[in-house]
Amino acid sequence: MRQTFSPPESLHRLSLMLGHAQEMSHEVRLFVDWLNQEAAPGWIAFFAFQQQKLVLLAARGFESPASLEVPPETPLWEWLKPPARLKQRVLLPLVIAGQKFGILALAGEQEDAEWEPVCMLAETGLMYLGLVLRNLHHLEQVEKLVEERTAALRESEERFRLLAESALSGIYLIQDGLFRYLNPALAAVFKYEVEELIDRLGPLDLTHPDDRAMVQENIRRRIEGETPSVHYRFRGLCSVGYARMEASATSRHLAG
Repeated sequence: MRQTFSPPESLHRLSLMLGHAQEMSHEVRLFVDWLNQEAAPGWIAFFAFQQQKLVLLAARGFESPASLEVPPETPLWEWLKPPARLKQRVLLPLVIAGQKFGILALAGEQEDAEWEPVCMLAETGLMYLGLVLRNLHHLEQVEKLVEERTAALRESEERFRLLAESALSGIYLIQDGLFRYLNPALAAVFKYEVEELIDRLGPLDLTHPDDRAMVQENIRRRIEGETPSVHYRFRGLCSVGYARMEASATSRHLAG
């Protein structure tokens, strides 16, 4: 019996199905279901390369073997062992971003004239699937990169905190005019607890009114890159009065 499916309509239905699961193996199963329903080749299996091994992700028309992993150096048709009546056989590779992602295996008992449109539909459908999987692969790579950089940032922040907490000199970070971090040594100089200063006060709040313009100018020069560092003396406003202070500062840009 000749195939009665319409390739444009079939591919339109595929385009409506794919791209919603956001999970690569699920998208493959959707594709295999679509091909089985639209073209009914008789026997379908999709394998993906995982760590240099071929693993069966989805199949229709036969029972999956106990182990879904193809033994090394074993030809696919030998491992699959389709029934003798399925005389038509074809393997179609799926390449994503220049790398072989998987292999689609089709087998059927159609005549040559009936088998050709099945293969053409399968090949075109694989192009659709490849676009979806490429986007998902890119998304996975971006998410992995974000996770790695976030972990590295947290590790760097923890190292900084450990060093700063044990330092004898005052260390601080300011953002938007407020202390976002300061170590116990700096809080002790001004006779405050750390919690009383972070996100509540800034350098100008701890500066004598007559020295605030000078302190603000030095902060501006450093933040705007006019000088790699600044060193100056000023009168600090402690919780119990004023005291002579010295400050050295460099800048680090924070998000926000």
